[in-house]
Amino acid sequence: MRKRRKNKKAAGERTKRRKKMLKTKYGQRPLRYSRKGVNSCVLAILDLIFLLSMIIVSCFSKGDVSMFAGFVCIAVTVMSAKGLHMAVKGFKEREKNYITCKVGMGLNIFLLFMMVLIFFRGLL
Repeated sequence: MRKRRKNKKAAGERTKRRKKMLKTKYGQRPLRYSRKGVNSCVLAILDLIFLLSMIIVSCFSKGDVSMFAGFVCIAVTVMSAKGLHMAVKGFKEREKNYITCKVGMGLNIFLLFMMVLIFFRGLL
């Protein structure tokens, strides 16, 4: 009777190990996302929300916006530059999944480009 219990217990442990091996690649732990990359993505999403809200406010007021909108756009530029810096720093973290760094870098570059276009459009 005791022998059967040990065999059942050992069989249960073997199935647990097999399931764990199936979840991971070659028995290694799955990679986590880069922390600075995640922060870069969050900053990019916040910047995008701020930029879109300022564009909508500008459209409804027919171009007559207050100084507050200008300060928000400057803040968007600074935050997207900081997000780009964090994405680059995220690539230096070891044994991480870098997809968030790539997405954050792309979004922050896009936002910086949009702010430069808005700035030059305002000069003309």
